[in-house]
Amino acid sequence: MYVSDSLAPRILKLVAESSALKTWLADPLPGHLGPGPSKLTINGIALDARTMYVSKVDTVNYFVRIALDSNGNAGKVDTIKFSRPLIGLTACA
Repeated sequence: MYVSDSLAPRILKLVAESSALKTWLADPLPGHLGPGPSKLTINGIALDARTMYVSKVDTVNYFVRIALDSNGNAGKVDTIKFSRPLIGLTACA
């Protein structure tokens, strides 16, 4: 299970058989996930087989895309840009 930390640009992971969250990836794309006007950072996380998509709390025109390797480790990080800002986005699925 992955958890976004809206007070810091990081993603936490709960590993099977564990009771503690551990930082999986901190500030994966400097300048894109830091605090904005709301003072919050990331919020929504969606997964498919090999990619994680992360949304930001503040109004922006992109998602952050994180490639996952076969062991679930983070790989290449980039953005998916949209033609207009996403306003008030709080989650993605």
